[in-house]
Amino acid sequence: MLEQGPGSLAPAVTVPEPLPPLPVDVWVRILQLIFTEDLTPLKSLVRLQLVSRTVLEAVRSLPLTTEVISEPALQSLRPLLQACPCASLSFHRSVDGESLLRHPGFRAMSGRTLTSLRAVVACTDTLSRFPALERLVLEAGAIQRFYPSVLHGGLRNLRSLSLVRFPEMELQGLDPVLLPSLREVHVTPRPLALRCAFHLALPPALHLDRLVLHGSFPDITSPASAPVVDVEAGALARQVAACRIEAQTLRVAMPRLDLRPPRALCAVDLLRELCCVGATWTELDLRLLDHRLWLVPPTPPDALVPAPAVGLHPEDLLVEAARVPCLMATLSWKQSGICRYPVVVLSRFDPSPGDDSDGAR
Repeated sequence: MLEQGPGSLAPAVTVPEPLPPLPVDVWVRILQLIFTEDLTPLKSLVRLQLVSRTVLEAVRSLPLTTEVISEPALQSLRPLLQACPCASLSFHRSVDGESLLRHPGFRAMSGRTLTSLRAVVACTDTLSRFPALERLVLEAGAIQRFYPSVLHGGLRNLRSLSLVRFPEMELQGLDPVLLPSLREVHVTPRPLALRCAFHLALPPALHLDRLVLHGSFPDITSPASAPVVDVEAGALARQVAACRIEAQTLRVAMPRLDLRPPRALCAVDLLRELCCVGATWTELDLRLLDHRLWLVPPTPPDALVPAPAVGLHPEDLLVEAARVPCLMATLSWKQSGICRYPVVVLSRFDPSPGDDSDGAR
């Protein structure tokens, strides 16, 4: 209460006590509500750090989620990204995001908070700076082949790996440290990459919940632009729970194959291999531009040339799958751009206890 002089007619004025500063967690919540992935307000975070120590602490404890779409945007955001922790960061493939990832200030702030990243990475020691990564999207840059060595360095928490625009790839050399945690692998080849071939050979110790090879069907102008895919039947049966493959041509390597007519015997061999003891898959989604599934028999040791592959029509596969108690098969047709292609979906489930059938007949 302000004291009044003698004879003063002014009313008494009460001066309130100053309010205590808002706690840091309240400021964090306010900033979370205000700032989104829009780059313009994110720049304001740099100025907000000058308001008070409490706000500075809140800003520096707020994990950012942002996308950098150009080099000018990267340069304007560098001070912020080097001063605040990042949880999710996505660089357009034309942006040199690796220069920021290798900056000591960025590593100091985001080394333990960055869980999701999309970038072009060429150096083998860049990603090892971020052991908390759970989701990683690698895009092809100047190096057109995916080398597993860029993933070496102890990414023990990585659960999802996506490879984008690589004409060639090699998965068998993945760091064994990755294998226990890795659950999803997505591969998207470069659209219009003629003669794009993938050998989906997985490390024996890798067991995935989901494997997807995207054929970029909406973007291609010719079926020849879609990838040619080679995979082993045993890998589909024992190493992947759910698998989707979009391809110009899909070739499945078989440990054995009955080449005698009729052709349906080949379908029986494929289903027998897929339903073998130890099979873990539940769904196979196959989208094939050449309208056939090619089965590749083993080559005898004394053979001068490999045995020819056998083309299997989707209808043949459906007929034989209907005879297997633990399988359900569907066939549909889709149109995407210039391509009309069959979609074959095989689903596997445990047969009823009273059914003594085992696998394909």
